[in-house]
Amino acid sequence: MTPTQRRVGGLSLLAFLMMASYAVARPAAESLFLEAHGSEALPWAWVGVALLATAAVSAYNRLVPGRELIWLFGGAGVASGALLAALLLAERAGVPGVYYALYAWKDVYVIVLLESFYAFADAVFPIRTARWVYGWLGMVAAAGGVVGNLSVGRLARAWGTAETLWLVLPLLGLMVAIAWALSRSAGRSAPPLVDERPGLLAGMQVVRSSRYLGLMLALVVAAQITITLVDLQFNQAMELAYPEQDVRTGVFGQVYAAIDTGSLILHALSGVILRLTGAPLILLAVPLLLGASVGLHAAVPIFAAAAFAKWSSKAFDYSIHRTARELLYIPLGMRQKTEGKAVVDILGYRVAKGLAAALLLALSTLGSFDQVGAVTLAVISVWLALAALIGRRFRGLVSRDEELRRPPAGDAP
Repeated sequence: MTPTQRRVGGLSLLAFLMMASYAVARPAAESLFLEAHGSEALPWAWVGVALLATAAVSAYNRLVPGRELIWLFGGAGVASGALLAALLLAERAGVPGVYYALYAWKDVYVIVLLESFYAFADAVFPIRTARWVYGWLGMVAAAGGVVGNLSVGRLARAWGTAETLWLVLPLLGLMVAIAWALSRSAGRSAPPLVDERPGLLAGMQVVRSSRYLGLMLALVVAAQITITLVDLQFNQAMELAYPEQDVRTGVFGQVYAAIDTGSLILHALSGVILRLTGAPLILLAVPLLLGASVGLHAAVPIFAAAAFAKWSSKAFDYSIHRTARELLYIPLGMRQKTEGKAVVDILGYRVAKGLAAALLLALSTLGSFDQVGAVTLAVISVWLALAALIGRRFRGLVSRDEELRRPPAGDAP
């Protein structure tokens, strides 16, 4: 078995388990939060997400220099499991604020794992291989999400919503073991980084020194503010339609299973779609499609329309949009696609929730909370403009011919 085959095999197992764990953690944590605090408290939870994400990026960038990237994934799994165990014990003890902490934990742990996962992949796969391999990995990840999401409702009804979160711990443990095995058989081929100024500030300096990364950070923030505003509207509709906690957990799981099924299909088609359209066009198409679903919900404000907008925001972001965005990093240097990428994709992803929270609190203060739909469409227009700019920058680094070049037969999954 070649190193590429071992990497694809190991990353496939990690992708499945990672998203299966998130499929258990997310519905349970969100349902518990809504039961304890209601959807009106979500902006404050998003502030907590932003703060935890900032701490996570600082820790991540301090650990990058001199270490194999796949080991960062394993370390993130250990830290995530330890923090979850502490929070679950606190939940049993009735510690105040624990549901805010669980909500922030489930948002941050998965993005740290995802970015560690793709930082390794971006370092070991050339762009001609990644265009096909990433679609495969996304399919496997989506399959893990479907399995987890279809199981979480049954588990919540049988054990209780809070108890289902304990299942995440053995899944994280298995991921750590696989990461260790992968590091032994097919570790990163690039030399370890050496940085005398590791940490958050060093990562931000990497982003500041590259206009390309700056545009990517702005793109991620605009996209995630949009998705967060859609999420608020969905949670409001969920809270009204399903007031009973364990039933609501099951419905959350069903909606997320539909998202993962759509993501799986889109991942299966991603190689073909990217070949026909190219990454820059995908970056433009996704916000256009999401804008249409947000407009539908504004015109027909019922739960089904809110769920469809939620589906659109997540299914595209998890699949074809993710693959297209990951291709943008491959032509960059190692520091840019590790330390800089952490600032863009970990900090940018979750700090955007804090910015969305500030926006919603401002709307509430002005008595304009009912204008969330219009504000969402305005942010989508900014997203579109940024997608056009970064698409042109990418094309300056990678020609259409290079993007279309097929991988060698042995590199396909």
